[in-house]
Amino acid sequence: DQLADRIVLMRSPWQMPSDRMAHRNNIDVVSEYLLERYGCNFAVWNIERSQRSLVEPEKFRNQVLNFALPTTEVKGQSLAVAPPSIELLTRFCSSLMFWLQLDRTRFVAVIHCRDTSPTTLLFIIA
Repeated sequence: DQLADRIVLMRSPWQMPSDRMAHRNNIDVVSEYLLERYGCNFAVWNIERSQRSLVEPEKFRNQVLNFALPTTEVKGQSLAVAPPSIELLTRFCSSLMFWLQLDRTRFVAVIHCRDTSPTTLLFIIA
């Protein structure tokens, strides 16, 4: 989905084959699409519920910034329970704005998010 001319929002890619019903795309398909469409003019902002990246940075020219959501574990599953700090939102917005201002006509920001939870949506509307 295009949020703006130079901001693209998509669910985080995965290793499995692309699945239209689940709205999930294979990481290699996503990487190939972004490289063909934007060349070297894109960077990825990865919003996830864990400290480790589920995105393989090398597939995106190592142009990946990770933003881990505050989480707690319930029965072995990681669940986002708290809103992100103002500091985290500021880092997210500042880095995205900085990237887009480096080249105001060509650079594109790609935001990967796992779901559309209220916490994730807060990043999007920021």
